[in-house]
Amino acid sequence: MVAVVTFFASLSGILILFCFKIFELKRGVKPFSVHRYKFDAVLRNKVEHATGFIKYANFETGKLLVLFIISELKDFAIVILRKLEDSKIGETVRGRNIPKGNGNGTNSAFLKGMSEMNGEVKKEEEVVE
Repeated sequence: MVAVVTFFASLSGILILFCFKIFELKRGVKPFSVHRYKFDAVLRNKVEHATGFIKYANFETGKLLVLFIISELKDFAIVILRKLEDSKIGETVRGRNIPKGNGNGTNSAFLKGMSEMNGEVKKEEEVVE
């Protein structure tokens, strides 16, 4: 599964770069040229720095890195979902405004009726026995 996702992510990146190159060749303009040179310099510096760590990489390091990334993505998703739940969009999805409380409030009339009915049934069973 990871291989399929990696393949399609790489393929889409390559296609985006080809489309960008075709745009440059047809228009004769290099957009973001000033930022490109700065980005290339930063990228070269980062690549040179990262190549020093490659000699320490092995399967266990890769596995731990993947687990760390998954953990961070999970934490990020939880934060985003909590913010979404507290927003107006979350209230719209729920369909009503649920008050924030400790859950010790009164039950609805239906639940009270069910608990009373259940209590009456238990009393009748005790009498029959």
